[in-house]
Amino acid sequence: MGICCAGIAKAVSQQGQIGGDTYDTEGRYHAFLWAGVGRTRRLGLPSEQFSSVLALNDLGQVVLRSDPAGLFLYQAGKRQQLELPQSQPLALNNHGVIVGSYGAKPEEQRAFVWDKARGRQDLNRLIASDPTWTLEVASSINDRGEIVGWGEHNHTENAGFLLIPQ
Repeated sequence: MGICCAGIAKAVSQQGQIGGDTYDTEGRYHAFLWAGVGRTRRLGLPSEQFSSVLALNDLGQVVLRSDPAGLFLYQAGKRQQLELPQSQPLALNNHGVIVGSYGAKPEEQRAFVWDKARGRQDLNRLIASDPTWTLEVASSINDRGEIVGWGEHNHTENAGFLLIPQ
C-alpha cells in the first residue's frame, strides 16, 4: 500500500478503499486511506501526536480520532469536528450515521447513535422502556438503520441485541 513502517488495515469499503493506521519513523501511528496503488493518503495533520481510523463507509467517509484534536468525520480531504465527548465510535453507515459507546468509565458505557441533524443520542432513551435491558455498546449499523450491539439483559452481561427502526 506504499505506507511507511508497518501498520494495520482496519476497514474496507465496497469500492476497495482501505482505512487503517500506519507508523512513522518515531513509532507514532497515523490514520491513512488507501484507494489503489500510489493513492495512499495520510489523514492526520503534522501537528498531531497520533491519529487512528475508527470506521469507514462505502462513500469514503472516515471517522478518525486524533490527539490532541479529538474526533472527526473525514471526507474528500475535509475534516469536520465531531462533538462526541467520552465516546468510542465503532461503525458508520452510508447515510453518515455513527454508532458506538460513550461514558466516563467502562462500567458506565451506554450505546449511542449519532447523526448530523440530531447529534448523539443514547439508544436506551430511544427504545421502548424496558428495565431489563441496558444497551452498552452499539457495534454496527447498516443502511436500513438496523443496529447490533451488546448490553446487560436480566443481569446477564454481554447479551446481544438487534434494533430495527419502525
